[in-house]
Amino acid sequence: MAEPTRPARVWYQSFVHPVEQAPYIKRLQELLDSVAGPDFKFEVHGLDPPDLHFHPLTEFRCAAQTIRHALEAERAGYDAFVLSRLPAQTPSRLSYLRGAIGGLLQYRPPRFLIRNAGRAFDERLWVAFVANGRFCGNGMHVAPRARTDDGRLDVVAIAALHPARVLARLPKLYSGTIAADPAVRSFTTDRLHIDATPAASVQADGQLVGSTPAAFAIVPGALRVLIPARAPDA
Repeated sequence: MAEPTRPARVWYQSFVHPVEQAPYIKRLQELLDSVAGPDFKFEVHGLDPPDLHFHPLTEFRCAAQTIRHALEAERAGYDAFVLSRLPAQTPSRLSYLRGAIGGLLQYRPPRFLIRNAGRAFDERLWVAFVANGRFCGNGMHVAPRARTDDGRLDVVAIAALHPARVLARLPKLYSGTIAADPAVRSFTTDRLHIDATPAASVQADGQLVGSTPAAFAIVPGALRVLIPARAPDA
């Protein structure tokens, strides 16, 4: 008597958070179960942290997680590893700009207290960037002097101007000249503490990670990276 064959186990890799997006995961699992034949068993897995924003560092992080999951699936005896469908292209600069303008018109600037070892200031701000790289938001050149290897954080704080005056300054976010504007404070530091009233949300690499109060610091040599022998300045 022939033994019954087991269905092939397929690790289906989604790019959403397995807990925060549990209803989506559940619905996707039900859909896959409804269309899979008796020879296949799909199991949906998410990412933590998930893929919420298109940015080179986000894509690198999600790719690293996905590779780890593929290796884990092989060790666990899965028969196949499937990636969920990805968008054909990343959002354009216009998409980020449109989102920034929409948020600007609804936002009420909090009062920020920003402190480091050498200074402190307390005022209403539209936003405070704490950068170790020059770009964010698919081309916003917010910290033109920032370097990832200089052991410093570049702080760029935009004062709470009238929305029309803020909109007039948006081109400077893309041209790399925003830090020189009179309505902008900019300086470098190796550590920083930020508080706000009311509390302001804190994002890291496009991911919402909490709210103020928040502390930021450079940890020298915390990461080991592989780069070309003659890497371009980034």
